[in-house]
Amino acid sequence: MNTHRTAGLVAVLLVVSLAVTLASAAPLETDPVTGHSYDAIIAPGIDWPTADASATAAGGYLASITSFDEDRFVNAVAAAEPGAWQVDYRGGAVDFGPWIGGYEVSEGTWAWTSGEPWSYAPWYSGEPNDYYGEKYVQLVAVDYLANWATWNDAGGADTLVTNGYIVEYDPPRAVPPSTLPPTDPGRDGLFEDVNGNGRADFADVVLYFNQMSWIGGNEPVSAFDYNGNGRIDFADVVWLFNHL
Repeated sequence: MNTHRTAGLVAVLLVVSLAVTLASAAPLETDPVTGHSYDAIIAPGIDWPTADASATAAGGYLASITSFDEDRFVNAVAAAEPGAWQVDYRGGAVDFGPWIGGYEVSEGTWAWTSGEPWSYAPWYSGEPNDYYGEKYVQLVAVDYLANWATWNDAGGADTLVTNGYIVEYDPPRAVPPSTLPPTDPGRDGLFEDVNGNGRADFADVVLYFNQMSWIGGNEPVSAFDYNGNGRIDFADVVWLFNHL
């Protein structure tokens, strides 16, 4: 370790941390079984292609739900974000929820944007009905707070019934030169243990500072964007230092 560089970093952090108050990012929800994280994004009127592109730009993908257990976990994430739902749309009997990553490849054949196998599909009664060429999947529930949501097929530009989308993130990769994957000590969706040694300490601050460019290009941004400004930058180094 370059001790002069580290000492300089400490001095800068001490000055900046006294001068700046930083907001914390909204936490991701991480499945303790799979290590995958999920984020419910509020985006009124967003269409499916834009949601798909936005999820990719954030370092993830629209949620792929491939099992009963994952479905329950994603439903809990979605239900915790009321703004991502169109409740009682036009006085109807159902609540229309956020987009997920399912799409119709050809008539009657469905797939996930992540490439995972299509092996689980709890469609709402009468769905998918391909009404006017609907070919993308969203959550739908009789009462999103009280009932387990099922799925509806909707048009890509059917923005009147969509208020958001669910992003899924794969577990973070080891940040070089560490060979251990980062961990989330607080189980809040923020991976402060950058070097994977099981705790958040100053070694994580140094590693993050040295590898900001690598983290920004290889990790899910939301897991390391500690201050919630949408990017990986020195403000996140300061946040990490202040939260040790």
